Amino acid sequence: MGGIPKFCLPLTESQSLLEWHIERMRLCCDRIRVCTRSNWIPIVQAMKVSDVELIAIEPSTMSDALARMWMNPGDRHIIGMPDTYIHESDGLFYTQLRDSTAQVTLAAWPCHADLMGRVGQLDIANDGVVVDAQDKAPGCPYPFMWGAMALDGDIAIDRALGTPSLQIKPWIAAGLNVRAVRATGMYMDIGSVSGLKLLYKSL
Repeated sequence: MGGIPKFCLPLTESQSLLEWHIERMRLCCDRIRVCTRSNWIPIVQAMKVSDVELIAIEPSTMSDALARMWMNPGDRHIIGMPDTYIHESDGLFYTQLRDSTAQVTLAAWPCHADLMGRVGQLDIANDGVVVDAQDKAPGCPYPFMWGAMALDGDIAIDRALGTPSLQIKPWIAAGLNVRAVRATGMYMDIGSVSGLKLLYKSL
């Protein structure tokens, strides 16, 4: 955002967006990997998050970065996006993802009006099964959106696609067990100035 890495935007005097996510991942993850551009590595190091693995990846798509950070086939991967914030969250959405037994699990929040058509939206059955998914589809009426994801380690990320959001529908079609967990709070995308204004207004 204007040359500033969004993950370093402050939430408090002592905590950035990235640190907020890492704090919640520590509750349920054995290892935490963070990728960013090589010239931004010192910014992360200055945050004193020494217990994470830093990986330098130059400008890339989300799917390509994930594929390059993938661990072992037997590992369960939990994916977060540190340019987001969940207002009034109980902080347990990553733990909810860890505890799911589905092959693909999505942390889902109500999709408020200003984000509809701009994010990955979900049609979720009453039992939590994800029936359909649309990514950045104008006019999409689905009432939920996803903002974090857990994948079994044998599920491949397609590096040719810009985002794993585009794989959700094919995973459903392939018969994988794709489920959603309802997370608390209000999801905020800090990828725009309007989202940033909403963040600081809520704080």
